[in-house]
Amino acid sequence: KDEVRGQLDSALQDVNVRYAVLEETEKRAVCRALIEERGRYCAFVSMLKPVLDHEICMLGEVTHLQTILEDLSNLTAEPSKLPPASEQVILDLKGSDYSY
Repeated sequence: KDEVRGQLDSALQDVNVRYAVLEETEKRAVCRALIEERGRYCAFVSMLKPVLDHEICMLGEVTHLQTILEDLSNLTAEPSKLPPASEQVILDLKGSDYSY
């Protein structure tokens, strides 16, 4: 009976050791898989970043163009009326000694 108990304890200890080794092996395998996946993700982001930077730059240009377009629209809204800057030039010339 003691011999059987000793064999059982030995077998149980062997199972526990093997289980611990299996867990450690599984942990390393999962870590390797996650690191590989992270490498792919980082590569994807490094390739995507220049595209997004370019898109952001283009959006900045669009905003700039929108401002210019709004200014042009405001300046050309009334074709028969001079813009304030032109009116000021006329007033400045009129007030000076400049003659036509």
